[in-house]
Amino acid sequence: MRSRGLEMRSRGLEMRSLGLEMRSRGLEMRSRGLETSRWLVTRSRGLETRNLDLETRNVDLETRSLDLETRSLDLETRSLDLGRGVGGWRRGVGGLETSWRLEMRSWRFGDELEENSGFGDEESGFGDESGFGDEELEVWR
Repeated sequence: MRSRGLEMRSRGLEMRSLGLEMRSRGLEMRSRGLETSRWLVTRSRGLETRNLDLETRNVDLETRSLDLETRSLDLETRSLDLGRGVGGWRRGVGGLETSWRLEMRSWRFGDELEENSGFGDEESGFGDESGFGDEELEVWR
């Protein structure tokens, strides 16, 4: 009797270990266990519900990422607006080119500029349609 009891216990442990194996192997193995145990059926239904919840959460995350992309587009638009305002020029895309030229010129001339040189003024003709300094910039492009 004891040997049978131990045998039954060892079989019980075997079944338990097989159950753990089935769980670790995934849903395919669980479907085999569903045929033999109502408890596993109930548990699998709970897992299906959880999977649906996770899918819903994924949709929410995708929506949030779309919101973040929209925000980043807004930030890019704002930075473009700031670029257009540099130096007092409002010429659309040309304003960005003008601000780039100002950065290149300030880097090239460095400390040679005086404080009251009119750098960036419309009156100085620096960076406007007069073409002042355009030949020098061709080297840098």
